[in-house]
Amino acid sequence: TEAETLFMDLAADAEPRSEAVKQLVYLWGVRPRPYAVLWLTDRMKTAPAHQKTGWLRLLNEIGQEKEVIRYLENPNHRISNSMKDLYLEILINQGEIDKLETVLKAEVNQARQPKRLKLLAKIGQQNNLPDIVKMAYEKALPLATSDMEALNEYGKILYYQGNVSKAERLLKRFLDAGGIDYTTSFIYAEIQWGKRRRRLARTHYASSLELMDLRIINRDSDRPLQAKILYRLDQKEKSRQIYRELVKQDPSDQNLRAEYIDLLMDMDRTDEAEKVLEGIN
Repeated sequence: TEAETLFMDLAADAEPRSEAVKQLVYLWGVRPRPYAVLWLTDRMKTAPAHQKTGWLRLLNEIGQEKEVIRYLENPNHRISNSMKDLYLEILINQGEIDKLETVLKAEVNQARQPKRLKLLAKIGQQNNLPDIVKMAYEKALPLATSDMEALNEYGKILYYQGNVSKAERLLKRFLDAGGIDYTTSFIYAEIQWGKRRRRLARTHYASSLELMDLRIINRDSDRPLQAKILYRLDQKEKSRQIYRELVKQDPSDQNLRAEYIDLLMDMDRTDEAEKVLEGIN
């Protein structure tokens, strides 16, 4: 068409993110004809290094994943981090988790920058690959001892994985350095509560609650946390009101119901606790 010819001329020397290329790809649609695929492939192969990822992304977007993977897996090609990230995205989208784990392990072993390692850890966490998370953070932390964000995130991950002792050490370092995170304060308080260090625990519960109150946007997902903190701080009536609302909103949440019952029993509200146990709100 005349429009296609015009945009092909305009895109002849353009970058992959240029308006001319965008319009051309739009005209071709999600399943371009072979000559269009060939045009994009040739542009990718002849493009300077800093543009290759952009062309590969365009090929991936029009259904040429196999062509992209073939290029990225060729040992003769020099692959940048942005290209590797595209490769990881494709593996995730295709559900190739075993292959993803293999590639991530190799990436962690090669990576030297904390920022890169933190990204790989995040990808591992998002795809339920705890070994990758551990590898990446264990390598990143010695390289960036002042990186409080990495310290905090890894500490929380360790806590959720059940490695409480190491989580405690990392989170303490974060908090002692002035780190601010209401979830971290809560987790650290829970660890201390479990060790019967009640005074120290209450200090951090109070800090968590104070930080939550300072938020501009309140999230409904934090309400159970707020209820539990209030309970720990002996503000039981406030806690009861929140638990009551939450159980009404989601009667199927058994953990929430169990926490509510514990609170009611502690308040000697046995009849009310029995009703909650029976599913009567």
